[in-house]
Amino acid sequence: MFDLLGRNPELFILWRTTGLQLIALTGIVLLAVPLAALALEWLVGLAAPRARRWVHAALLGLAAGLVMLQIVKGATAAGPSALLAVGAAAGVLMATARLRWAATATWLRVLAVAPIVFGLLFVATSRVTEVVFRAEPPVAEVEVRRPARVVMVTFDEFALSSLLDGSGAIDREMYPNLAALADGSTWYRNTTTVSPATTTAIPALLTGRLPRDQDEVPSTAAHPDNLFTLLGGTYDLHVQEAATRLCPTSLCAPAPPRRGIHPGLRGMLVAAAQVWRRNASPERTPASLTAIGAEDGFAVRTADRFTAQVRATEEPTLDFLHVLLPHFPWHYLPTGQDYNAFQDHGTGLVDTGDGRFGGLAWSNEWTALAGRQRHIMNAQAADGALGRLVARLRDTGEYEDALIVVTADHGVAFEADRTFRGVATETWTDIAWIPLIIKAPGQRTGAVDDRPAESIDVLPTIADHLDVDLPFAVDGRSLLAPARARRSVRIMDWDANMIEPEPGREFLEFDRAAGFAEVLTARAAPAASPAWVRPYLIGPYGGLIGRYAGPLVDAAAPTRRGGIDFPERYVLGFDPFAAKVPWADSQGTFAGPPGVDLALVANGRIVAVTRTQRAADGRTIWWCVVPPPLMNLGPNTMTLHEIRGAPDSPSLVPVTLAGPGRA
Repeated sequence: MFDLLGRNPELFILWRTTGLQLIALTGIVLLAVPLAALALEWLVGLAAPRARRWVHAALLGLAAGLVMLQIVKGATAAGPSALLAVGAAAGVLMATARLRWAATATWLRVLAVAPIVFGLLFVATSRVTEVVFRAEPPVAEVEVRRPARVVMVTFDEFALSSLLDGSGAIDREMYPNLAALADGSTWYRNTTTVSPATTTAIPALLTGRLPRDQDEVPSTAAHPDNLFTLLGGTYDLHVQEAATRLCPTSLCAPAPPRRGIHPGLRGMLVAAAQVWRRNASPERTPASLTAIGAEDGFAVRTADRFTAQVRATEEPTLDFLHVLLPHFPWHYLPTGQDYNAFQDHGTGLVDTGDGRFGGLAWSNEWTALAGRQRHIMNAQAADGALGRLVARLRDTGEYEDALIVVTADHGVAFEADRTFRGVATETWTDIAWIPLIIKAPGQRTGAVDDRPAESIDVLPTIADHLDVDLPFAVDGRSLLAPARARRSVRIMDWDANMIEPEPGREFLEFDRAAGFAEVLTARAAPAASPAWVRPYLIGPYGGLIGRYAGPLVDAAAPTRRGGIDFPERYVLGFDPFAAKVPWADSQGTFAGPPGVDLALVANGRIVAVTRTQRAADGRTIWWCVVPPPLMNLGPNTMTLHEIRGAPDSPSLVPVTLAGPGRA
């Protein structure tokens, strides 16, 4: 357990852990289970003294079995049955040894020292120490010769290709706020990240330096020279970090944990218990702590809370927001309404076997399309959050003279059998290119600058705008300086990547010109009017959205059975303006094979198309997102149809709904 916690220091950033809480966690991990076992033995001894010896042996056997199960699961590809058999055999052997050989007790007493040693090493020498007991670096002594308010917004998992309209421009109907900002700013369109991992990509943005190690802790101790320490001596800081702790406590009071992340000791215990259960299970569920709390289920609220805290001030101020939008899990409509996805069905992502969050890959072409659809909607929600921030700056009179920087840490990809975060030859352009829009103080006219740029150029560019001499070395270069040739795109080697650097190289390298030309042809969603319908037009039958089903129904064709889960969501009616809209995440079952195209029909009109998938439990299931503009304000009558025929001449076959919405 200590090894697993020590390898995931990022979680202690999310929990805002203090030194006292870390020590308390260590004590609980060391003592809770032994004390519980001792209490059980004592109670048994009171009731039946002779049985205490047998209970003691059984508990030792259980512990030995669990340890052996974890060892074998990590070292082999054995299935659940084999793992249970090995664990049971180890447990019986340990219990027998304790009952029959006195030397076993002596050996166990000596072995009992090991957990204490591991606990001390965890507190004193693990990478978690950098996060919790980190040094407070000195604030830079610099002169800001052109002080201006700095507002920096960093989105997460936001590919440039998700913004474009197919001609290299921002799709202004889908992203009106980003397009409006770009109209009065400089859009550095040819900007690439240097890392596909947040915990190294954000430090690169804030330090101007290339990442040196994928396991480097995103803390102040590891990155003392950054934007916050650069301006902290002369600026007031308003900072919201999502997955890093680069702003020293002396400059930024620790923010409360995000909603949904349990604070401090409670969060650590909850997550540790989850991982312990996963490790102890014979099922091969990924046991990495990285996936626990790695998403912000309330990201729009996080952004809006930050916006509400923006105030007019006479003092130089840095407002920095890193928000996990449009980051997975995708559960926002373009309006920012939350439909709380993936509670009852799969995402279409499968583990590649490396146990890392970034190692999840799309199971097939359709799940990749459906995932991208949800991502685009989250990106539109991010655009709305940015619009509210810009409106706040205008209302407070701070917009005109502010230096505004909008960017992202890295992109995200949607290709069948490829990871959605790791780099592959088919996905590197979506991972690499990110938005970068910079509005200089007083700037009113927009410009597109296609010079080769990298995320490490952001900090030097901010310093150049403010006329600050950087007191530390950087790898990036100000984008206000003459452009320099960069023929390649550099992306850090990461264990979730599906390709590796060439021998002798530290970074993956790709042809920038070819990649940029490909990105400029990308389209966020098919062209259609009205614009709100575009994200829903996915797959070969996407053009059916909004059409009435009646003329297409083939009532004579043989039918299958299926179901719509939670039909009461539609029977009772709904409020399309509510903050939470669970009805928008529709799902169900199908008594047929995977790979069948289905149409969800509301009140006689096709509102969504989907394709059946095989669930982990063997059922055939489907899921889709329902567009609010096509639904009635009151009760809705929902039906399901199988789509047959060519996309240009489809027919609909009614699916017989069975039971309370289930097949």
